[in-house]
Amino acid sequence: MQWLKNITVVLLLAAAAAIAVATALSDHSDDYGQVSLTEGGTVHLPKGTVRVSYREPGESAGNSQLANPLSPQIVPTGGREPLQEKTDNGTSELVLASNADVSTLGAHADVDVPVAGAYVVTGIPAQNMTGSSITFGTTTSQAFVDEWKLLAALIGGALLVWLIPIPRRRKAWEDGPEPAWSTDPRSPYTG
Repeated sequence: MQWLKNITVVLLLAAAAAIAVATALSDHSDDYGQVSLTEGGTVHLPKGTVRVSYREPGESAGNSQLANPLSPQIVPTGGREPLQEKTDNGTSELVLASNADVSTLGAHADVDVPVAGAYVVTGIPAQNMTGSSITFGTTTSQAFVDEWKLLAALIGGALLVWLIPIPRRRKAWEDGPEPAWSTDPRSPYTG
């Protein structure tokens, strides 16, 4: 039984490590979908901060550079106000422009989504941008925050399984037959 306990603990910890490595090495720029620049479209966004990125054909969203800034509108399907870019000074109109900062290479902006739901992407320029798209995703650090419950459950489960006591087996010489009870009331006194 001890071997089953050990294998379960190792498998739970291996699953947690695999999820952590996959989250760290994955590109989360299109976790919530993408929309073609020439057609526009609808995406389903979760509540919170969403990274909107520009993607050229054949490139990742982190490496795509824009010659001219884009100003798409992301409007809830109910027709309320379009989403605004989240900046250090508050919010402003969403503008995707190339950034010279090496840590944030590419054209992207963070928007604050007040309510999870479907959003329509419009206002795409009529320039010839065939194959280009706008992706909706998150950062690696935010992906870890989103996965914390799963990682905590796997590590906690491994800890709980490890703490389960397993009764020890008796040695072979202790496994002899149990003494039988005698029906004779004088048997302990016979000599």
